[in-house]
This record gives sequence, C-alpha cells and structure tokens, in this order.
Amino acid sequence: MQLVGNEEKITNMPQLQNFNIEQTDEAYHLEVDAPNLERENLNLSLDGDTLVITAHQKDESESDHDGFYFKRSQYGSFRQSWLLPEDAEPNNIEAKFKDGTLMIDVPKSKTESDSKSNKVSIQ
Repeated sequence: MQLVGNEEKITNMPQLQNFNIEQTDEAYHLEVDAPNLERENLNLSLDGDTLVITAHQKDESESDHDGFYFKRSQYGSFRQSWLLPEDAEPNNIEAKFKDGTLMIDVPKSKTESDSKSNKVSIQ
C-alpha cells in the first residue's frame, strides 16, 4: 500500500503518523495508531482504489473559578489515504478498532475486481 499525498488536517488534530503495513500471501494488514479517538469518530471508506480514513474530534470544557466562567471548545478533523495495490480485494476489507489502534485487513484477490466507492464498517 502506498500513502497518498492528499493528507488534510483541519485545526488542532494530529494526522495519523504512526502506522505499520504488513504483507502476507493472503492479505495486507494495516495498523494505524489513533490515540485519543473514539471508534464513532473514525470513518473508513473506499474511493475507487484508494482507502481513506477520516476522523473528527470535538473537545469542550467548562469551568467556574473565582466568579469567572470559562468555556473552551476545540474541533478538529483529518483525512489520510492509501492507494491499494492492484491485487487488493476492496470488497472484503475488514476493520477493527481496539485500544486506540485501527486494524485493517485487505485481502489479496486472485482476480481483478471492480473498484467502487464504499464505506467500510469499523468494529
């Protein structure tokens, strides 16, 4: 898998810099560190032959100190994508999110398959 150069960061949210890709005879295994994110805030989709991860994060805090009321809001989002190899099977991608790590399995195909835009569910 090749990291595509269209990463996009919007306000106060780090990009997914730490990732590992392992190739076996049957599949490509991608592990992405996504600390401080919840599964509900991550989206994984296919755009043609490109695997796309997007995320958003909202952080709000309020406090009342010495008669002053403080409210802080931060919002952030990012998008990062990988170009799938020709032998990848995009219709059978599986993804899990556990302990701040997104694990994606992209099976290899014996034949070429049609690339379409799809959303991949994260378990």
